[in-house]
Amino acid sequence: MNVWTRFGIPLSAAVLLASGCAGATTGATGIVGANFASDVSIRPGRAVVLFDGSSLEGWQHVGPGRFVLQPDGSMVTEGGMGLLYYTRRPFRDFVLELDYKAESEGANSGIFVRFPERPDDPWGAVRGGYEIQIDNLQDPLHMTGAIYSFAPASRLAARPAGEWNHYRIEVVGQRYQVYLTGQKVNDFFGTRGREGYIGLQNHDPESRVHFRNVRVTPLTTRGAPENLADFLAVREQREPIRVLMVTATHGFRHEESIPVAKAVMQELERTTEFTFEITEDINAFTPENLAQYDLLFFANSTLRAEGSDTEEGEATYTIIANTPEGQRKGELVLSGTPGGEVTGTITVENDEETELEEVTLNGSDLAFAFTAGQTGRIQARAKLEGESLRGTVTMRGNEVPLTGTRTSGTLGGEDRNYTPVNEAQQQAILDYVRSGKGVAVAHAGLDAFYGWDEYREMVGGGLFESYPWTQPVRINVEDHSNPAVRHLGDNFWHRDEIYVLDQNPRWNSRVLLSLDMPSVGVLVGHPDATRDDYPISWIRPYGEGRVFATKLGHFADVWRNPAFLQHLLSGMRQAAGRAEADFGGQRVKETLATDVWATNLAIDAQHNVWIVELTGKVHRWDAATKQTELVGKIPTTDPAQIEHGLYDVEIDPNFYNGEPYVYAYYAQRETFINTLSRFEFQDGKIDLSTERVLLRVPTEPQCCHQAGDLEWGPEGTLFVSTGDTGQSGTKPDQEISEERIQEFVERNDLKDYHWSRLVDVERTSQNLQDLRGKILRINKDGSIPKDNPFYGKPGVRWEIYAYGLRNPYRFKYDAPTGRLYIAVVGPDEQTTYDWYNVAERGGENFGWPRSNGRLFYNEWTPQQTPGYVPPMWEYTYAAGSRSATFGPIYRAEGANAFPGMQGKAFVFDWSRKWIKYGDVVNGVFESDTAGSVRNDERQFRMGAKRLINLRTFDVLEATSPIGMELGRDGCLYLAEFDGFWRAGPQSNLSRYCWVEGRAPAATPAATEAVGARTGGSP
Repeated sequence: MNVWTRFGIPLSAAVLLASGCAGATTGATGIVGANFASDVSIRPGRAVVLFDGSSLEGWQHVGPGRFVLQPDGSMVTEGGMGLLYYTRRPFRDFVLELDYKAESEGANSGIFVRFPERPDDPWGAVRGGYEIQIDNLQDPLHMTGAIYSFAPASRLAARPAGEWNHYRIEVVGQRYQVYLTGQKVNDFFGTRGREGYIGLQNHDPESRVHFRNVRVTPLTTRGAPENLADFLAVREQREPIRVLMVTATHGFRHEESIPVAKAVMQELERTTEFTFEITEDINAFTPENLAQYDLLFFANSTLRAEGSDTEEGEATYTIIANTPEGQRKGELVLSGTPGGEVTGTITVENDEETELEEVTLNGSDLAFAFTAGQTGRIQARAKLEGESLRGTVTMRGNEVPLTGTRTSGTLGGEDRNYTPVNEAQQQAILDYVRSGKGVAVAHAGLDAFYGWDEYREMVGGGLFESYPWTQPVRINVEDHSNPAVRHLGDNFWHRDEIYVLDQNPRWNSRVLLSLDMPSVGVLVGHPDATRDDYPISWIRPYGEGRVFATKLGHFADVWRNPAFLQHLLSGMRQAAGRAEADFGGQRVKETLATDVWATNLAIDAQHNVWIVELTGKVHRWDAATKQTELVGKIPTTDPAQIEHGLYDVEIDPNFYNGEPYVYAYYAQRETFINTLSRFEFQDGKIDLSTERVLLRVPTEPQCCHQAGDLEWGPEGTLFVSTGDTGQSGTKPDQEISEERIQEFVERNDLKDYHWSRLVDVERTSQNLQDLRGKILRINKDGSIPKDNPFYGKPGVRWEIYAYGLRNPYRFKYDAPTGRLYIAVVGPDEQTTYDWYNVAERGGENFGWPRSNGRLFYNEWTPQQTPGYVPPMWEYTYAAGSRSATFGPIYRAEGANAFPGMQGKAFVFDWSRKWIKYGDVVNGVFESDTAGSVRNDERQFRMGAKRLINLRTFDVLEATSPIGMELGRDGCLYLAEFDGFWRAGPQSNLSRYCWVEGRAPAATPAATEAVGARTGGSP
């Protein structure tokens, strides 16, 4: 019989794990470390009620103040500092549970456990036991959930003042696990006595805290862990893992955490298979010495491969302060001599340059103050190490992180005098890993070796850029199968200094952990190139060797956190090759064709890629021969006419089964009529004489809004997008009288006006007798599908599938869901949007020109727009020009399929050059009130599909993404545009593939070849 069933008292998963019981599981709300030991058992006893609300019998108070019984069955603190403790018995191993309620956010109190002697004064409990703190306004080491002065809380999980909270404190051996309101907030190994009394604190007259339902479940334990080494002990015989642990620093030195890291690793030698040689001597990097070890461990080692520069002069730093209102950027200029007179100026964003006050620079320690507008006096402290500046800024009583990077100049004495790791030592490290050995990198090991490209490549491509979040954060577990993270649940809270790297390691590594963006106040999904993806830990191959990297490890207490150590040791085992792990692969970007002006593309059934040029040329890249051939030139307009030309082609699904047809949508050269035609493909060429016109759409011989994308739909039907052809003008190009403007403003009760409504007409997008501003659907023989939404209705063009669109330049059909995803390029006004729509059944009206993204124009409401469907994502000009486009819904299981991408929607922006991916979910749409010009503000809310969790896939530099398709192999094929209605030299066809296996790890040229350093920002 299971011991838990027999005693009938459930224990939390955390206690089960602490006991090492097989099959225990963990929730997703806190760090929980699984014990490797197998000879621990726990037997719960009968719960002991210490306080039931009726009396304080069995309790004794010492010191000032008192506890007072309340009518609701609680007791409340008064005065202090005093201690109320339970006198009837001490407790050894136990689970303590109680409820508490603070009357104010800063009310200070605490729960004491295991103080060994009956105290004469409150300090006896402080000196002999451990206090679990209550105070929502304290720093992490002393706030609610902290073990006072020993272990900070991983997060503030307490409910607001006036609400009841539930504490659960599990004490087994020397392990103390603290749960608050169901969230794990602390996990600590102590060194004080194993048995003692339990007490409550009344801290001061201003702090009133209520307690109720205090009860203890004693535990009978055998083999309970007495320390971290016991907890992480390996019982079976294992082959030793010999580790060279390097803690040498040339840049910033973690003075508190490095000694703790050394001590903990030495403790673990006693109970695990690891042996550690810890060194600060870079002369250890020789082939002969490294050959002795299985693993090279860079533990907060900020080494450099370039020498120090100690010339005197002026230094300029780019700085970032992460304030509660957001990130503030600026420039700091320092002049002078350390230890002597130093002056400087600071410029924050658009503010004027300000002189620094009280500047001191002693060695690497910098301090200064300045006065800034309404903010008042601001003080800063920082360390200058190498190229980096790190410290804090205090403003209005709040202390926030300050980081900086030296961009020019030097200050005498600011750099430590060190000997860099030379080329021979660098080569020894590379040869060591490439030969099949392992490397582990913790925290500041990623703040190292700038300028050494091979090290950058080895650790994942990115190195330290800034640390915007030194705080509790939530971390998501991405690879639940990996033993380094599967003990952590789906996510957990952790307090650390979170690095931002200058490149994202995701695309050449297997990511284990990543930062949960909402936990740091950032909503994932920005219309600009904002970084929105921060891997925390990852593994990757390098040559024949293996790499494990984690950003965690800034604070000393992290190195004594059981779950972090389990994560670290497991990752080190994998890097040393002693534990099975899927090291994954890398994103490879390959250029397929450079002799084309790619404006769109199609992929046929044999995986050949057909490349469209606006000029009318059609090229075919042969998947077998890897060669590109011009296969046709459809007569069309001159691209200089702006947006007219050959818009797109599609290849018949039965192209290789008796229907060798190419479908082209283009502007006729003489008439400018947009025409959808079918051509036969004969003898390797498009036969122009076989043209059969399937559809004609009127247009205008001037700019703009042609759209013109083609996509196959269900049952061999063909979708085509049409723009409003510029007939809903958005700029006041024509004369409009002041009288007409005033009449419009007064009629619609406006405080201003939008040109897009003042001059827009509805004769295209909202007109169901016009094919413009629509998604159309026809059969591939030109007939109209009978299940089209308007089929058979009088006075309506039956080809229409969806309408109310401005310039639906790119769209995609998703066969498994039957959804049509549409990107719409919006008008040029600053307050307007580009937006993304989804059609699920057909017949949807997406609002243009009555609405635009989140903005309902002037006189219109959703109820006045028949069949209105709100957008699923939208963005304004706030981050610059924009051109929204839609890529594929990722559904591929080919050999080169990207892991974790199934079902993701790809979107990209031609103007901003980014490619992103995210999830389509059921959500809520809210209209824009800020962009409205009505005198009476109106807010519309309605259910809608929404695109969320957007992350950057890549950001192009010399080209713009203009067309994207998903291949059956799992690769993403991209038309990269260059030029502006005339071909530019960088235009090409490329593809992104995920390749399992190892990077070449040979030369910088090889790095570029596999695309290890391509990609967007982390």
